[in-house]
Amino acid sequence: MSVKSQAAVTVEFTTANPTTGAAQNGDALPTGILYVDGVANAAAVTVTNITTGVYRAAVTLPALTAGQMVGIRISCAVATVTGTAVVWQDAADTSLPSDNATAIAAIPTTPLLAANYTAPANADITTIKNAVGTPVNTGGTATLAAILGDPANSSLVARMSAVPAAVWAIATSTLTATGTVGKRLIDFVTTLVYAAPPGAAPSASDNASAVWSAATRTLSAFGFTVNTNDAAVPSAADNASAVWGATTRSLTDKTGFSGTATNMRGTDDAMLAASYVAPDNADIGTILTNLNDLVGDIGEPVGADLSADIAAVKGAIPAAAPAASDIADAVWDEAVSGHTGTGKTGKALVDAAAVNDISGLATTVQETANTKAITDAIAAAKPTIDLSSVTDAIAALPDDTDVAAVEALLAAIKAVTDSIESSPINVTFTTPVTQTGTINLNAGDSYPVKHGRIGITVDIDDATHAMDLDAQTTTVRLKAAQVTWVASSVTSTTAGWRVRWTPTVAETKTLTVSRQSYEVEAEYAETPAPDNVSTIFAGTIVTTHDIPAVS
Repeated sequence: MSVKSQAAVTVEFTTANPTTGAAQNGDALPTGILYVDGVANAAAVTVTNITTGVYRAAVTLPALTAGQMVGIRISCAVATVTGTAVVWQDAADTSLPSDNATAIAAIPTTPLLAANYTAPANADITTIKNAVGTPVNTGGTATLAAILGDPANSSLVARMSAVPAAVWAIATSTLTATGTVGKRLIDFVTTLVYAAPPGAAPSASDNASAVWSAATRTLSAFGFTVNTNDAAVPSAADNASAVWGATTRSLTDKTGFSGTATNMRGTDDAMLAASYVAPDNADIGTILTNLNDLVGDIGEPVGADLSADIAAVKGAIPAAAPAASDIADAVWDEAVSGHTGTGKTGKALVDAAAVNDISGLATTVQETANTKAITDAIAAAKPTIDLSSVTDAIAALPDDTDVAAVEALLAAIKAVTDSIESSPINVTFTTPVTQTGTINLNAGDSYPVKHGRIGITVDIDDATHAMDLDAQTTTVRLKAAQVTWVASSVTSTTAGWRVRWTPTVAETKTLTVSRQSYEVEAEYAETPAPDNVSTIFAGTIVTTHDIPAVS
C-alpha cells in the first residue's frame, strides 16, 4: 500500500531481553525518528507502552511527494543493551487507490453528446436586455421598476401630506427676505397685531370732562375765537366709529398696550403668533431632491406621459417565469469566454479546465479499463501480437462513440484472444520475489546465498530441458532500466531450471527508482543475431531506499 501527506500512521513494535529473548520493557521509553528518503524529519514520533515488551509508535506524516520513502526508526536500551531498528516504512503517493475509486465513481457515465446539444438563443437574450435597459439612478435609490411595484407610491404620499405642517413650522426668524410673502406676513403681525390699541374708547362724558377740565389756552394758530358754548361735540359712538373707520396706520408708540387678542384683534381676523406654524424647509428640500432623482431615473420630466415607457417595460417582461430546468440549461450552456473576472466562480472553473481537461474522461476511463483487460489477456497468452495496434485502434475512436459500439468491438477482440493458447512456461518465484513476479529489494543491500538469504531465485518449468539454459554458450540475464545482472548460477532440476542472481551492495545501490519493469532473457551464442535472444518472463522491481545511520 501507499501513504500520503498528513496521514496518521500508527505501528506496534516489541522489545525483548537480549539474552533470553523474553518480552521486556526498555530501560527507558524508546525514542522514534521519522525518516523521509533517508533524511531525519522534524515530525514528532510519539511512543506509548501498551504492555510488557509491547509499544506503539504514532506520527502524522509531513507534506510528501509521490515516490518518496518514509520510515520510522526506533532506538531503545533493554538490560543496558541499546538497539536500533526500522519498525515501519512505505512509499508515498499524492492519492490513495480509495481516493481514485471515489473520484472515478463520481464521473458521469452518460456524457452529453454533441448531437444532443442546443445552443442558447443569445440574439433573443440581447434583445430582451436592450429592451429592459439600465436605470439612470442619478442620485437616489428609486428606479422605474420600484415605482411600478408601488403604484400608490405610499412613501411619496406620506411626505406630501407632511408639507402643510412643515410650511407652518418654519421659524419666523428665517423669513427676512424683502418682497416675500413670509416677510410681509411677519411685518404685519409685529407692527399691527402686537402694537395693541388703548383700552376701551372714552365715553362722551369722559371726552367732555377732559376738554372742559383743561387749562384755558389761546389757539393763536387758527385766528378765530373758540365758542365754548358750541354743542357740536362728537359723541362716544362718533369717536369710536371714526377710530375704526380710519385707514391702516403704523402705530409707532405702543407704550402701555397689552397686545392681547381681546385688545387687538378687532374685526380683521389677524393671525396670532401662537397660531403660526413654520414650514419644514428640510423636508421640502428632501422632497425636491427625491423628485429630481425620480426625473433622472425615469428619463422624463415630472408630469410627462409615461404610458409608452411602461408599455415598453411590460413588453420586455416574459409572460411567464422560466422553468427551473430552463434556468439550469442556460447556466450549464453559458459560454466560458465571457468569464474572466478574477475571484469569480466561472473564472476559477475555466482556469481549472485549462490545466486539467476532463472532457471525455468517462469514455477514457471505460476505454482504459477495457483495453487493460484485453492486453492483460494477450500478455498472459504470450502470443506474437503487436499490442500497440490494438490500443491505438481503440484510442482512435471519437470521444462520442456510442458505448454499445465500443463494447461490440471489444467483444470481437476478446473472441480472438480467448482462442489463443496459454504459454507453456510456468515460473515459480522464491523470496524476495512474489508469485506475481514482483522483486522486492533494499537499495544498498547484498543478496548472497548465506545469512539466511538465497539470492534472487526462480524455478522455471521445462521438463524436456529444451531451453538449454545451462549450456556454456547460453547467458541468462535480468534486465531493467537501471541494472543488467547475469545469473550467478543456472541449475538443471527434474522439473526444469533453477536460476539465481546474487547482486552485491554496489549493484543494488544503483536502484534509485522506486518501481521499474524488468525482464529475464536467455541469449544463445551459437545462434546468429538477432534471432538469438528469448524472453522467458517479466515483472516489476520495487526498491526500498536505505535509511542512513544517525550518529
